[in-house]
Amino acid sequence: MQITRQVRQAFVSAALSFAASLPALAMPPMMGGPERGGPMMSGSPMGMPGMPPFLHGLKLSEAQEDKVFDIQYGQIPLLREQEKSLHKAQEELHKLALSGQYDDAKAKVLTDRIAHAIVGIELLHAQADSRLFQVLTDEQRKELAEHMNEHEGGPDHPHR
Repeated sequence: MQITRQVRQAFVSAALSFAASLPALAMPPMMGGPERGGPMMSGSPMGMPGMPPFLHGLKLSEAQEDKVFDIQYGQIPLLREQEKSLHKAQEELHKLALSGQYDDAKAKVLTDRIAHAIVGIELLHAQADSRLFQVLTDEQRKELAEHMNEHEGGPDHPHR
C-alpha cells in the first residue's frame, strides 16, 4: 500500500507531537513549560509542536522529514522508560514524605533516582538534537544559526 506524501506528513506531525510531549510530561511541573516543548506550545493539534522548536521555519525535504521522524520516533521507548522511572521515584518520595516514617537515607536514594531519570531525559534530548542537526544541509545550518542569534538570544538559549 502506497502512502501519499500528505498522509505521511500528517503521520510524521502526529508522531513528532507525541514524541515532543513525552519529555514535558516527564519533567516536574516547573520544568515542563513551553520552553521545553511542553503542551502549552502552539503549532499543531492540542497545542503541541510537530517538530522540535529549533527546526521550526526550516524547509525540509521529504527525505529529511523522514529522518527527523525516525530520530524522534526511535526515542519514544527510551523517553517512556525514563518517564516511568521519574514518575515512580517521585511518587515514592511523595509517599515517604507523607508516611509518618520519613527517612533521610531513603529520601536521598529516591531523589538520586529522580535526578538520574532527569539526566537521562536531557541526555536523550541532546543526542536527538545532535542527530537532527546532522540531518540539515550546510545552508539550513546557517539559516538555523542566524535564526537562533536573531530571535532567541543565540545558541546558548534553551530551545526545549
